[in-house]
Amino acid sequence: MKTNSYLMIGALAAAVLAGSWAYASQRDDRDDATRAASGPPAISLSQAIAIAEQHAQGNAISAELERDVGRAHYEVEVATAGRTVDVKVDVSDGSVIGAEAGRALPEADEHKKDRG
Repeated sequence: MKTNSYLMIGALAAAVLAGSWAYASQRDDRDDATRAASGPPAISLSQAIAIAEQHAQGNAISAELERDVGRAHYEVEVATAGRTVDVKVDVSDGSVIGAEAGRALPEADEHKKDRG
């Protein structure tokens, strides 16, 4: 009786492990397909920075490539008029796909006042 119980528990554990491995393998395949579909960027980071600076009328202070599900884009933070603007630039054609107000930047005059 105990032997049958141990065999059933062992078989159940093996089935669970095999199912987990199969699921993880399929997930990796989907991730690889998503990466292959997005392909290499058609525009460079430098081009994306120039596009974002023109869009927000300021100077870029940071930029990076982001890969969301189904769409890759550059995210560029641009300093303009005492605040930042976060601009998203599509890697495939250089279009601006979004822009939103970011954080406030400290004023240069306020720093001078604090120093005396």
